Amino acid sequence: MSIVHIVLFEFKPSTESDVIHDVCKRMLALRQNCIHPTTKEPYIVDSTGGRDNSPEGHQGAFSHAFVSHFRNEEDRRYY
Repeated sequence: MSIVHIVLFEFKPSTESDVIHDVCKRMLALRQNCIHPTTKEPYIVDSTGGRDNSPEGHQGAFSHAFVSHFRNEEDRRYY
């Protein structure tokens, strides 16, 4: 079973949409860009996320969420 790590973002209302888009792009790029120094391989197994679209309305002030999967606890700690 993989280790799941969740990151939630709350942006200030004054944050420009270009900045939010850049943050999202960079978060999703971590899967390819995070290379383990020993194995020289990416250590994030899977990564997904983006703007909240839940109809329930229980997200509070969080507008974006990202979920990353790691093979083991060691890889997550290195992250």
